[in-house]
Amino acid sequence: MNLTIRKHWSVYVWPSLIILVAIFAIYVSFSIITKWLSLFLLIFGTLGAISKAIKLLYLSSVKWTFNGGELQVSRGFLPWKKTHIQIPIFDIYDSSVSSGFLGHYLNFANISIRRTEGMTSQLSDSHLARAVTFSGILNQYVQEYKKGKNADSKNDVPVIDLSQEIQKLTDLKNTGAITQEEFEKLKKKLIDS
Repeated sequence: MNLTIRKHWSVYVWPSLIILVAIFAIYVSFSIITKWLSLFLLIFGTLGAISKAIKLLYLSSVKWTFNGGELQVSRGFLPWKKTHIQIPIFDIYDSSVSSGFLGHYLNFANISIRRTEGMTSQLSDSHLARAVTFSGILNQYVQEYKKGKNADSKNDVPVIDLSQEIQKLTDLKNTGAITQEEFEKLKKKLIDS
């Protein structure tokens, strides 16, 4: 099982529109006779187009992957600015999502992962496509892991070797540390447990 979610297409709309306006400003700058206005539009258009292109590259690099045992979150496209976070399932407390009116109908949401009980650290991201489904599956795996862990801890009750324990009680009785009556009570308690 490998479930991956990325940024929703709606986050690309605004930067793309700004890039188009910036390109238009660059185009217009070549036809304007006034030198200072032409230079201003050229600089404004170039900086706007470059900054929003970088923003689009960053948005496209965001990826959340869950493989059943570990959550991996990666961001960044420049080698020195890349982050890659790996969170094992035993370190995840729960996942929650929130979406507004538009997010509900376009199937995107903000997701938050709480990492431990008590003092928690949180990892979150916004505008992720299919985040509600992703969060539901992640929570289901976390709950199954916790149930399995609790069942294992209940089964870890130490096994008592009855014959060794009775022999210890017999030795205590023979040395006079306990009476015959105490011996019988402790023996009965051992056998009943």
